Amino acid sequence: ANIAQVHKIIRNQLFHRYVAYRDKGLDGIADYAREDGETTQLARDLKASLNASPGLKELAPYFHRVWLEYPGSMPANAKETFFWSRLDIEDRPALALAHRIATKFDGTEIIGERYFYISRFFDVAYALVALVPTKEGTLFFYVNRFWVDYWTGIVSLKRAVGKQIMADRMKTRLENLGISK
Repeated sequence: ANIAQVHKIIRNQLFHRYVAYRDKGLDGIADYAREDGETTQLARDLKASLNASPGLKELAPYFHRVWLEYPGSMPANAKETFFWSRLDIEDRPALALAHRIATKFDGTEIIGERYFYISRFFDVAYALVALVPTKEGTLFFYVNRFWVDYWTGIVSLKRAVGKQIMADRMKTRLENLGISK
């Protein structure tokens, strides 16, 4: 009975986070409270990162605006998906809420995926994939950003550890798809 009650509480919390994000976009993402009394401003971090992303504004200014201003400026041809997933991180489960937008303009296909709530390990994340047609074939772009504020210590060490974890996971995914050896 206690497990059923815990599941009900978790589902309720996830639902409210989903509704807030769906209705208000980045401004609907609640800040995380830290043990030391500080808060992490997730919406601010995501906005700053999107504005600083190399090439996104230049390659796809329309999608940059859609991703930054969601839900305000969705293109008619966009496919939107919300989902939750259970991630196994460091041999422990973490729950994540995610939003994916896929669209096409001028032959360029772009998929953006944003993790706007993660129960532990990292705070928020996003990934962007773009397929750009060229005379020689198709260019593939992939960018991702993860925020891991809960780790203490030297920032450069946190980044190095995070990059290694992501590199290992990306390598495994690409190998599973037969793209890399």
